[in-house]
Amino acid sequence: MNNAQLPSEEWLTRKGRLTRAGIIDAAADLFARYGVAGTSLEDVRREAGVSGSQITHYFGGKPGLIRAVISRHADAALEPPGPARLETLADLLTQAGSAASQQGPDYRLAMLAAELTLPDPQTQAELARGFLTRAAQLQKSIEELQCRGILRQDADPQGLAHGLVAALYGGMLITRTTQSSTPLAAAIGAMLAYIASFRTDQSPHTPTSSDKTPRTH
Repeated sequence: MNNAQLPSEEWLTRKGRLTRAGIIDAAADLFARYGVAGTSLEDVRREAGVSGSQITHYFGGKPGLIRAVISRHADAALEPPGPARLETLADLLTQAGSAASQQGPDYRLAMLAAELTLPDPQTQAELARGFLTRAAQLQKSIEELQCRGILRQDADPQGLAHGLVAALYGGMLITRTTQSSTPLAAAIGAMLAYIASFRTDQSPHTPTSSDKTPRTH
């Protein structure tokens, strides 16, 4: 079953949307615990309390379900805890720290990307969308800090945002592999310190990794 044959979420009934969301929730939790390879559709069916035909109806099969989970994490990563607007560099540090939580969508997205080393084109596109959208969000926040006079105009918001995303997700992968939070904290801390180096003379002191190190949970 291809994507064109799958039911569009906007046309589902309320019950249908709840059922679909419940399946995604179950799959996301199982993928986080056991990995994609270690989770079968039968595992998801039991966890969600649905029939196999319902999973097929909403997602077509495991690849479609994987893409739905990636999309869920990518969208959730755009709504991190903390202030809706980043008005200070301290806000950026707080958001980066919360993003590093092993229970959060950023971390789960990174682990899915690490496991799906050779994804099909549609899955790869969904992973890319998640990373690039996250970078675009951070770029906008950094641009706002420039507009507020907190960062100098010679700072490159796009480059800084992509650097922070690379530090965040790359650090998560190494932290998962080594079972140590040190690589992630170091990567984020170094990138935030570099961003802070673009502070204007008028901006207040901003905590860096030496003041408050992002922690995984």
